[in-house]
Amino acid sequence: MAAYESRGAKSSKRTRVREVDFMRVEDASIHDALSPFEMEVKNKIATEMPQLKQALEDEELRIKEQLARVFKTKLNKLLLKGVLTKRQREFYELFYVKKLTGRETAQLMGVSLVRVRKLRWSLKKALRKTVMKDKEKEFMRRRVTHIRLTKKEKLVWRLYQKEGLSVTAIARRLGKTRQAVDWVFQNLRKKFHG
Repeated sequence: MAAYESRGAKSSKRTRVREVDFMRVEDASIHDALSPFEMEVKNKIATEMPQLKQALEDEELRIKEQLARVFKTKLNKLLLKGVLTKRQREFYELFYVKKLTGRETAQLMGVSLVRVRKLRWSLKKALRKTVMKDKEKEFMRRRVTHIRLTKKEKLVWRLYQKEGLSVTAIARRLGKTRQAVDWVFQNLRKKFHG
């Protein structure tokens, strides 16, 4: 690169060209110029840059594809749990799997564009809620061995965690109200998070 300097004198309009090496970060007044070995290394790096750039782009693409596969696997597990309504599942298939636009999805579903946006929002909300429940369940599962529980809490926890029963199903099985089982869960959460 060349940097141009001009002298401010009116009589002489000379322009001086100064060579500046922007690849070298050291101050030229303190250090010597590049040695032949350094010049050779610099030239090799310059010729290898396109290949390095391509290798980095390939690695980045591979990581993105791997993350997409992991995300798709987790999403399919969530979908199999039945956390979506029929309409949300239909929207998911059209918008995310078939990659249709919002307008095309609205036409095929026979709804307005606003309704499509609401479906997208409710789908994300449902999936987020399920993920948060799974995270809390996993957290509680890890902590349960370190906390003292009453017999009732142990029974409710076993039915919930090991048998996979819902709060309503646990209440039916124990002959209790849903609110009573909810209170037990509130106490469990306080113990786990406290």
